[in-house]
Amino acid sequence: MTNPKRTQGKGLAAKARKAAPKVKAARLAKSGMTTRLKGHLTVNMKRAQARRDARQQQARGTT
Repeated sequence: MTNPKRTQGKGLAAKARKAAPKVKAARLAKSGMTTRLKGHLTVNMKRAQARRDARQQQARGTT
């Protein structure tokens, strides 16, 4: 007969091993968020600058 205290930790270790790839994947997805957000911000800034430039050109009367 086996001691239940000895086998108890084995299930936890197995669960931890299964969870490790999920944690890593979540970490990678989270780190990619900053890159994707920066991409959106730069695009928004470029569009805003293009709108300002277009308004300025209209005010000058050039196309």
